Amino acid sequence: MPFSLGVSKRIPSLLIVADRGCLKLFRLEETPSFGRKVHLLETVRIDAAHGRYRDKFSDQAGAFPTGGTAGQGNSIGERMSMETEEETRIFRHLAVQMSSWLTEHHGAWGFAAPPEINAAILKEIDPHLRERLTSNLPSDLIHVEGPRLLQHFRAEP
Repeated sequence: MPFSLGVSKRIPSLLIVADRGCLKLFRLEETPSFGRKVHLLETVRIDAAHGRYRDKFSDQAGAFPTGGTAGQGNSIGERMSMETEEETRIFRHLAVQMSSWLTEHHGAWGFAAPPEINAAILKEIDPHLRERLTSNLPSDLIHVEGPRLLQHFRAEP
């Protein structure tokens, strides 16, 4: 199920930005003297998302003796399912942290994550919390902060 939403007239007061290895929580405040300000409230890094697959897992676990490859052969199918399982764990971890924030915040929220992981992360969020999602950007904005972040949400398709 895609999580594209229509254009919202107002940018929500809570913005969450994610990629595979990091999650950031921002709060939008409107002040009479300074206008809109974005405050970074929290950053969470997912250690499991960093590093290369081969550095985290040994090839020996899936190795089996075979006569055709001079002693060892590895099943590529096992590696793919382990990588997929690791991705799913990371998305769940991101969703658990997001759910914790969203449970404390009872209003509308906005979310941005790269297109290839956006829906996978949102799928792990409780539907009741997901109902309050008013802005969803399939964009990698993890390194964008402050007024530039607001510009992306304002220009939401």
